[in-house]
Amino acid sequence: SSKVTISEMMGSEIHVHIRLNDKDVIIRTPILGLDRDIALAIEKGGAITFTFTPEVMHIFDKETGKSII
Repeated sequence: SSKVTISEMMGSEIHVHIRLNDKDVIIRTPILGLDRDIALAIEKGGAITFTFTPEVMHIFDKETGKSII
């Protein structure tokens, strides 16, 4: 789990910013069907637990902005 540093409402999804192993990570999650307790934790900058699905992950190089995966 990680603490939310910033959350940005982006229409049909939320961009959730966290720190993970000294790296900035942005998790894009759809609003539709989002659990109410998780939505409140995101909004208030609380701690969230998450998993990544490798098939839908996109990782970008911070310096170049190019896709790594």
